[in-house]
Amino acid sequence: MKDKKEKILKLSIIILIIAIVLIIILILSINNSSKPEVNSNNMNIGENNIITEDAYVNRIMNETVENNEENSDNEEEQKISNLVIDESDDLYFLVKQFITSYYNIRSIDNALNIIDTEAKETLGINNENVMSLYNGMNNPEFCIDEIYSQQIDETKNLYLVYFRLIRNTVENSNIENQVLLIKTDIDNMTFSVYPYEYLANKNYSNLKEGDTVAINNVSPIENNSNNKFIFDNIDDEKTIIEFFKRYKFDLRYDMQHLYNCINEEYRNINFSTIDNFIQFANEKNLLEEEITQYQIQDNEDYIQYTAITNTSKSYIFNATTLLNYTILFDTYSTVLPEYLRIYNSSMPNVQAKYCIDRFFKGINDKNYEFSYSKINSVQKNNYYPNLQDFENFVKENFYDTNLYDFDDYIVISSNVYQYTVTITNANNNNESKLITATVTLLNDADFKIAFAIN
Repeated sequence: MKDKKEKILKLSIIILIIAIVLIIILILSINNSSKPEVNSNNMNIGENNIITEDAYVNRIMNETVENNEENSDNEEEQKISNLVIDESDDLYFLVKQFITSYYNIRSIDNALNIIDTEAKETLGINNENVMSLYNGMNNPEFCIDEIYSQQIDETKNLYLVYFRLIRNTVENSNIENQVLLIKTDIDNMTFSVYPYEYLANKNYSNLKEGDTVAINNVSPIENNSNNKFIFDNIDDEKTIIEFFKRYKFDLRYDMQHLYNCINEEYRNINFSTIDNFIQFANEKNLLEEEITQYQIQDNEDYIQYTAITNTSKSYIFNATTLLNYTILFDTYSTVLPEYLRIYNSSMPNVQAKYCIDRFFKGINDKNYEFSYSKINSVQKNNYYPNLQDFENFVKENFYDTNLYDFDDYIVISSNVYQYTVTITNANNNNESKLITATVTLLNDADFKIAFAIN
């Protein structure tokens, strides 16, 4: 009996050990199968598309690589991808930081610390000749136009940047097209620059999306105190100020580029030629404008940034990114989405008041082309056969700035309303006159107006 009990006890212990081993194997199997897969396309973006430093680093380190290539010495694996256009705002501000550092050098050592080792070797750059890269520079200004990115490996990237440069010297104040290549090292938070001269030497100064930049130097970029970069927090205020800086750059140096940035519908209504726009800019002293307030509205396909200046003038930037936007210089000459929503929800007599308001805003803003475009064709043909005739009439019969109050109205038909409007001189409240304004409501918030001074 004792032997039988011992046999049962031994058998129980063996079964218990086997059960414990099986449980351990099962637990390990479950743990391994439950590990999440890394999705290289995911990126953590905060509210209002503000990207955090960690999110940006993750984005750089998790980007997929299209092609892999081992270097000839087998010392390090180099991963090569093609150039792709990158218009993200976080990268825009980072690249602007790199270019600013490159041009704002303070010494020979400063310059040598920023220029990439490979570029220095290729161009023979040293202490004696490095400053020749900066000849003719005096606090240069620049405006970024295009950014292309290319991944080198998990921690290093190339950025090919096209921009317009003003050297700001007496001898040379003309705008010139420039291109730089910038390399970043996320591990060390450092960067280096390949100057334009290097790109020209390698025939890299006209590359576009799909092309590839071949470099030999894929070593880490060591920190030398001049080549560190930081991540700025991107908020709405910083973004709209940058839009305004880009606008001011064009206003000073590149009116043709600014003219091309104007919303096409708005441009066709207000500035049929670039000469019309240049005249408008000169008359309005636009360079003196500074932002005092701003508003932001997120629409379905774009974000509308409205900058309100010290003269109460509105600038509207309809943008998807800082490199992709159009500009409008007022809120009345084209029908903006928010205006259309309010307009469509209003009674017809109120819609007529909105239309008269837009007409007089054009007159107050000296935007004669817009107001002229809204005049009834019969009155236009009889009294103002061309724009200059209308402009002369306004200058002789209206005030420099007109205040207007709506009095009685009558309904002429379902889409025609006639208002009596009191016009007062904003600079002299004792001067006023009555005007009869007849508005014909058209589709899509458009209208025609006929007016008579009583």
